Amino acid sequence: MVEKKRQTMLSEIRKELEMNQKITTVNNLSYFIKEELKYYEYITHIIIDLEFIEEKGDEFLTSLKALVMATDVPIIIYAEGVYPGDMLLSEIARQGLANIIGETPKTFKQISRNKMQKDLREALIKSTADRRIGLREERQRRFDVTYIPVQKGNNNAIPNYNNCDLHLSIGLFGAMRRVGTTTYAIQLAEYFTARGAKVAFFSKNELTDGDLNILQETYKEETVSKGTYFTYRNIDFYFFGRVPENWGIYNVVINDYGTDTEQIDNWLSCHYRYIVSGFNETDIIQLMSLLETDKNDTKRLIGRDYRIAFNFGDPSMCGEQYRYLCSNLATSARITMNGFLPYKFNLPQWFLQTCDTEFENYRMYISNIKR
Repeated sequence: MVEKKRQTMLSEIRKELEMNQKITTVNNLSYFIKEELKYYEYITHIIIDLEFIEEKGDEFLTSLKALVMATDVPIIIYAEGVYPGDMLLSEIARQGLANIIGETPKTFKQISRNKMQKDLREALIKSTADRRIGLREERQRRFDVTYIPVQKGNNNAIPNYNNCDLHLSIGLFGAMRRVGTTTYAIQLAEYFTARGAKVAFFSKNELTDGDLNILQETYKEETVSKGTYFTYRNIDFYFFGRVPENWGIYNVVINDYGTDTEQIDNWLSCHYRYIVSGFNETDIIQLMSLLETDKNDTKRLIGRDYRIAFNFGDPSMCGEQYRYLCSNLATSARITMNGFLPYKFNLPQWFLQTCDTEFENYRMYISNIKR
């Protein structure tokens, strides 16, 4: 059950391994189990390409559980564009499936894709009817957030990302305009800079360019223009369409997509994904409409791992709305409440400490994978 664009790659692997293949055009897993599976009596493996399957989130997990019960053959999950920490992959891992093939953090896209092909080949060779056997356990565990290591030692220690091996991409998407998406993006850039990281901020739309122009003009005495970008408070700001000559110098890349839904796929490719929303009644209605839509440009949000940052909101003052959102949004969404800061810099201590916990654990997680 794979996307057409990946069928050639799969054909090359199965020829090398002298395997036959049967490709179904059915992209609904539940329907496949009920109507098609009975015709696949002699198959040795089932490959499920998450991009091909129309079911998402909990609906997909329910169908996957049914498939596990209906067949004894190894099931291989192919998840292009999905990285460790994704909640859907974590749930799949906790079901005991040993062959999950996702993206590799900190590598160029083509290198990551090549590694996925090698992993797929290895899974086809090593996997057996015992679904716990397949790819090596240390590689597999990276998809189960149960195994994300927590920071040990002094919990009050301040992380320092200077000269470390952290290479993190963060994407921010605004549920609506004028709720502080760019402000929140700059706050994250300021946080990582305060902790020693080299940070690049990328405008991914022309509207954000307007905000950067205002920033550059307001602080023109303190900014340094360097051709394709300008630097302020040690953060390199790139206007829409501009790219650095050397990506490798940056520990963290902040991508501000504004409200451009056509860039959802690019946003989904980031390691960390935020949706920024306001917290008044109109904003909440618009946010829920965005997340529940069936339109092609946003339906892929369902069941994906992302965080929702509510500016202008305080959970202690908006408890009822907060509980409503926690219970009604997709289970993979992690809701983050942030009081709006009128200034983008000079971050308060609570903001710094919150980021310390979240991103230091991620750095340790990635370091653990590399070992």
